[in-house]
Amino acid sequence: MGMGTLGRIIEVLTGESYHRALRTRILQPLGLNATADAEELLLRSTAVGHTVDSATGNTAPVSRLRAWPENGPAGSRLWLDIDALIAFGRMHIDGTAPDGRRILSPWTLHEMREPQFDDYWGCFPMYANYGLGWAIVRQGDAPVLAHGGANLGMHSTLYVLPEQQAVLAVLTNSTTGFQLYSSLCSRLLQEHFDVHSPAPAYAPHSTVEVDNDLFTGVYRSPNGQVDVDVRDGRLYLRTTPAPSLTAWDRLNGRTPGECQALPLVCIDSQQRRFSMDLGQAGGFAAVQFYDPDANGCPTLVRVGTLYERTR
Repeated sequence: MGMGTLGRIIEVLTGESYHRALRTRILQPLGLNATADAEELLLRSTAVGHTVDSATGNTAPVSRLRAWPENGPAGSRLWLDIDALIAFGRMHIDGTAPDGRRILSPWTLHEMREPQFDDYWGCFPMYANYGLGWAIVRQGDAPVLAHGGANLGMHSTLYVLPEQQAVLAVLTNSTTGFQLYSSLCSRLLQEHFDVHSPAPAYAPHSTVEVDNDLFTGVYRSPNGQVDVDVRDGRLYLRTTPAPSLTAWDRLNGRTPGECQALPLVCIDSQQRRFSMDLGQAGGFAAVQFYDPDANGCPTLVRVGTLYERTR
């Protein structure tokens, strides 16, 4: 929603459609082999996404080229090759095009690398914080920036290390691409730049007693619904994805799993932080409640993304 709003702001300020502004102000000055037009895309050398059956290893082309094509400013629309992705990353080192033309001001570059969250605990396990548009893998004088992407049967990632003047990019065209680029990039970043992704620390090493009834309720967002209730004296959380996310799984050849209620353990009552045992999936996930009302009941919960209490 936020990126879509930004796309509309661009149209109002420039007097151009979002895609024209993208082409004339970014793609053309950088000389990128990139397009937001699917018809133009088909005239180029195009990789097709593939699904991978986790049980047999068999692969198959996806049933559609892309998902939700109208969602331009928020992604799923820009197509580019590896050279273009690297060139885009290089622009974020000093804000200039190859011919020296300035695309981003020094102030903009600074703001994009500046952590935007005072409390970032549990948003994304691989990152230390988030700037404007960039995930921040490492903060400080030698920041490391990252951004991932996905479409049907495709995964990509981009890392920018401004101080080292280095860019790392990977494009894949299968549903298993995330595992490939995660492992590959993690090793390259460690071996060549001594960069380590922050380790998640969500396991319940200590337990804090809380009033369970304060947290129970139904929370909703465009991503779906979260139900929190009490069972045998313990809090449980169940996430039900929105139909659009379930459709995404099916388009990628995955069968949506059953929505199971998972146990919560409070590890910080002051900041309302909980650890959620993922059970058979393995490991733990961060859950945090926010903005209590007059009765002390939180009005928001973050389980990867924010959900608002409805009852």
